[in-house]
Amino acid sequence: MRKYIAEISAAVLVISVLILVPILVIANGPWQNQRELRVIHLTGVQEYGIWTGDEVTGLNYWNTNFNKAHIILNENEEVILKLSSADVTHTFYVPELNLGPVIVEAGHTVELSFKPEKTGEYIYYCTTVCGECHFYMQGELIVLAADEEKSESFTSEIQHVENICRLHDTHFTLAAIIDQGKYIYEQKGCITCHGSGGKGGVFNPNYVNKFVPQLNDIAEKLKIYWEEDAEIIIQLMESSVNLRELGDNPPIDNYNRFLAQYESIINKIHDGAPDLQRLNPEGPIPPLYMPSWKMHLSEKEINAVLAYLINEFPWDDY
Repeated sequence: MRKYIAEISAAVLVISVLILVPILVIANGPWQNQRELRVIHLTGVQEYGIWTGDEVTGLNYWNTNFNKAHIILNENEEVILKLSSADVTHTFYVPELNLGPVIVEAGHTVELSFKPEKTGEYIYYCTTVCGECHFYMQGELIVLAADEEKSESFTSEIQHVENICRLHDTHFTLAAIIDQGKYIYEQKGCITCHGSGGKGGVFNPNYVNKFVPQLNDIAEKLKIYWEEDAEIIIQLMESSVNLRELGDNPPIDNYNRFLAQYESIINKIHDGAPDLQRLNPEGPIPPLYMPSWKMHLSEKEINAVLAYLINEFPWDDY
């Protein structure tokens, strides 16, 4: 009899374990915590130069105008970002909130959990050079105070240039070298870091100089001090003259000084400047750095960009 009772008790215990354990696991699994969290899906799309909250599939990738993600959160709101890529490897980074950089490979989803503890307006970036439209992969992440009303119509004070990445256009139909230079400057995304017309003013978090350098002073850096001399240099560039061969017959005064600076700037464009000095050595890496353009721009195209920037110099003020 005792043996029979023991067998019954053991059977009841086994059945209880088989029933209760799954219930406890389901009730206390990590996915249950996510029910209380806000989950935001972001997909990197190189073709359009955006992070988007829209659904991206193989069926709509080529024929859909996706919306750039505009993220509005509340202070101390628990959030999970689910990051994926629709094409190539991207890197998601919000330096001022210490989010990332997180590498997001195509075909994989990366989860990033966080709770914003300070209000403000921040910029998210892609910091892996992923293609022609890479530099346009920026957007706003707004953190409102806990008692503020969350509204998708919130107006940000962060100034961004319009996304004018024109991947499939060609600048070779433009006749004037200045127009070609402007096209390349915008199409390659130089405008997103150095500002419209090279006027600068683009904030670079934790960079020692705070802002990305302006470029509309390139004429002065090239030791071109007169508007007439600038016009001569631009005309030579437009005629595809090899500027290095004019040292014995200089077209402007101080031409050797100009040539030395010209070579220095060409080298910097070729090599880039990936290592930026941080304002706070222990703080985040500044997201906006100069990549190498050696394999992406011909010297003719570089001359076109320089001609455009030389033309943008404020001669009247100077």
